Amino acid sequence: MLRHREKDQNKSVDSKFSTSKLNENTNKKANNGSIHHIRGLRFFKKVAVLVFIIYGIVPLAFYVSPFIRRCFIFAHLVNYPPFFWLSTPEYFGLNHARHMMLNNDNIKLGVWHILPKSQAKRWKITPESVVQEDFKDKRPVFLYLHGHCENRGAGYRLNLYKVLSESKVDGHVVTFDYRGYGDSSGTPTASGVVNDSRAVYSWIRHHVDKKRIIIWGHSLGTAIALKLAKELAREGEHPKAIILESPFNSIREAAQNYPLGTVMNFMPYFRSLIMEPLRHEETSFESDEIIDQIATPILIVHSPNDWLVPYHLGKKLYERALLNRPSNYGPVQFIDIDKTGEIGCGHRWVSWDPDLPNIVIKFLNSLKLKNKLN
Repeated sequence: MLRHREKDQNKSVDSKFSTSKLNENTNKKANNGSIHHIRGLRFFKKVAVLVFIIYGIVPLAFYVSPFIRRCFIFAHLVNYPPFFWLSTPEYFGLNHARHMMLNNDNIKLGVWHILPKSQAKRWKITPESVVQEDFKDKRPVFLYLHGHCENRGAGYRLNLYKVLSESKVDGHVVTFDYRGYGDSSGTPTASGVVNDSRAVYSWIRHHVDKKRIIIWGHSLGTAIALKLAKELAREGEHPKAIILESPFNSIREAAQNYPLGTVMNFMPYFRSLIMEPLRHEETSFESDEIIDQIATPILIVHSPNDWLVPYHLGKKLYERALLNRPSNYGPVQFIDIDKTGEIGCGHRWVSWDPDLPNIVIKFLNSLKLKNKLN
């Protein structure tokens, strides 16, 4: 009898333990389900907030704030490398370059003048010689107008300076930072950066004949180059040539094809909130509206693998020039860079194409420069 009672008690204890275990497992499952539910709600809230920012706050801020639009177009707040290094070109591997500050309507512009390789020997002997002597060699002078973001010390820009000055092109490169970039003062606007470009052009023009000057613009700098050329043309001033690297036809189409723009351009109010405000005078860069007004010969170089400013926008600009350009104006050429994508030029590294010096020399020689390049 005693044994049976012990067995019954053990069964009762086992049963209670099993029931407790079952309840515990059930509670754990319920708690896990609750936790997953809470996490799901939190994730959904985060996604909802992100969507609201991208499709609500950003377009509205872009529409009402010229400051936001300028920050988007010029990206001058991304100011790298640090501006205090720019006064020492040697830090960037430019051993035959001068740093100077030019004044333009109370705006200070940081400028580099990079000498051609053929002057390296003279530079070592008289590095402090007067600027006028630097230009006595009659080599071509490239005025480089950079695009948005960073400053004149960015790596891909340095590489292009070296191609133009240290390869067989053997040219002078004058590069600077627009107002608000690098070590230059002020805040960029469409008219302001063109005005800055005009000031540096005038400085070059004081030292050399216009037939030696080639304006080279990259990305946003291509639109600035065309605006500058239009202003010069009004005064009968025509530089020898313009080279447009990775250009766009319209800032509005460029914005529409920009990575963030592609996410937003299906919105019903995209055109009214994003596209139209870009026509404001502070951010307007419509190259296709002025390229046919410029008589200066133009070379366009663009990579089919450009991920930032699509190749077809450069083609559209070229086709617009061919369609409306008067027959007595200089020629317009379009050259594909890195057709297969094997080199990886993309949007910024056209200088990686080993054929670039030949392309530049061939173009300049076709214009019958007084001193042909070898």
